[in-house]
Amino acid sequence: MIAITGMHRSGTSCIVGLLGQCGYSYGQAQELLNGNEPQLDNKRGHFENYKAVLINDMLLHYSGGSWLNPPSQADILKNGTLFEALFNDFSHKFQGHIVKDPRICLTAELWEKYCPSLEAIVLCLRNPLGVAESLKTRNKFSIDHGLGLWCEYNARLLQSIRRIPLVVVDYDRLKDDTERELHACLQALGSPLSFIEMETRIKGFYERDLNHDPSSKEDFLALPEVVKRLYTILKSKANSKEGVLCS
Repeated sequence: MIAITGMHRSGTSCIVGLLGQCGYSYGQAQELLNGNEPQLDNKRGHFENYKAVLINDMLLHYSGGSWLNPPSQADILKNGTLFEALFNDFSHKFQGHIVKDPRICLTAELWEKYCPSLEAIVLCLRNPLGVAESLKTRNKFSIDHGLGLWCEYNARLLQSIRRIPLVVVDYDRLKDDTERELHACLQALGSPLSFIEMETRIKGFYERDLNHDPSSKEDFLALPEVVKRLYTILKSKANSKEGVLCS
């Protein structure tokens, strides 16, 4: 099983949809949250497994927070043992290849610990300003709140992974080089698909105009140093000469 995650509004639905086109199963259709129908805030659908989302939501709630107000990592880990059976049960009963939920950024350490079928995590990286602007439009969050959440989600994931591979996919690069970025991800995940086969399968799925990023270089330079530093680290992992596979 492969987990697809990243801060909300970072292209996780797009990446998981593209992987689905390339032969990775989402599991049983009835287990998908809202099926895979188009949503107002996501034209292609969300492709989220409701059982995985429920585990994460319950864990965050029991730990005193939610997706938009993350509890401390210490509280999440403290409550993790209460959910060990649920993680294990999901691991053994899930019949697909990929599970997507942005909240896994916050709970990854427990997925890695209690979900024996988890083989890798794909992190969808998006410009923090693009994420913050999207959250402002959808959720009426302030830019500062959006940037804070972007940092929290991405930093926690990087700090949580101990054993399994982490594959970083640059969502913004999909706009200019969809095929190359996706094929690098597929290779890191061990997919046997050739470049030509991949092109045929994804044709017409990804629409470049769905990625709206109004930020400029000047906007980025004005970001807090902690945001710029984390984004630079993650970009370097996605641009690694060794590929996108990081450990």
